[in-house]
Amino acid sequence: MNFTNINNDPVTDSLVRDTQASSSSETKLEYFGTVYKSFINDDNVNVRAFPSLKAEVLTKLSKNTKIMVTGTSKEIDEIDNYKGNWLNIRIGDQWGAGGWVFSKYIENCQIMASEINISGLEPKKENYAQGLFGIQTINGIERQISFYPHKLDNQEFYTFVFDYTMDFFHYSNIPGSYAWYPKINELKHITYMGTDLESGWVVFTDDFKYFIEDFGTGPGPRGLGVWRVEDTKKIFSGMYYKEINLHDHTINVIYEYNDRNISKGNLDNEILVYAEEYKKNNPVKDEMQKYSKDTGFGMELIIICELNLDTGVRKILNGQYIYTQ
Repeated sequence: MNFTNINNDPVTDSLVRDTQASSSSETKLEYFGTVYKSFINDDNVNVRAFPSLKAEVLTKLSKNTKIMVTGTSKEIDEIDNYKGNWLNIRIGDQWGAGGWVFSKYIENCQIMASEINISGLEPKKENYAQGLFGIQTINGIERQISFYPHKLDNQEFYTFVFDYTMDFFHYSNIPGSYAWYPKINELKHITYMGTDLESGWVVFTDDFKYFIEDFGTGPGPRGLGVWRVEDTKKIFSGMYYKEINLHDHTINVIYEYNDRNISKGNLDNEILVYAEEYKKNNPVKDEMQKYSKDTGFGMELIIICELNLDTGVRKILNGQYIYTQ
């Protein structure tokens, strides 16, 4: 991440706090630009999965634990006779471990949320993804930012993630996944879930009940996660191939029939039986075998299924041989 100081005011330009460490040496906690370094000011402070008292407690932190603030909630709550927002944090200098802490329990962290506005889509260029221009305003200073949104053909809105993994994100911004309606130029923050890190796209069902995120970097089968927006419950974690074919609350997912998944017990009996029957009735065509041999690409069988996100019911649709790298 590229850390850039875009503020000059005394509150956000630096935060220096001397604390007494066990070695009696002073510890300086300094501001680093797009994140805000501070520390926990009480014992047994809950770190939650999302900004709400209803959210799961991921861990507890003790007083003087170093943290980095990497985002702000849009909601203002009153907890323990204190009115404030929630702050998205990373513990110490560990970018992977984090969650949400109420601002009362973080030192000097009365941070107001900074909104973003969308200017519009950039002109289309052949063979390039179409970007989305926005304006970020921090302490009265504007700067242009850009996103690479995703849009399903049958939906009127574009979707994108905005979080600390992006160079222009600021700790006063609201992290998560957004929907933008171009006809009325309306931007909606839908959920605090989602990350731009190694994610190709995020989409929602039409009613925004479910959040769906792609995880992958290659052209073959890719990782896929589905969560319920209301309570962030994970509905599915697995794979898809090329298209999820979202219709109402159903999507297409796949199971890779290969030695690794078989040996690790990743395939249930229904998939195993169907795959063996498919192989017996649908041998690999000669031209596919020749292409695989000539190019060095491997081949594997995938089983394509329709998954109902409401009921969890899975229906096998078909099998397909694909090339692998």
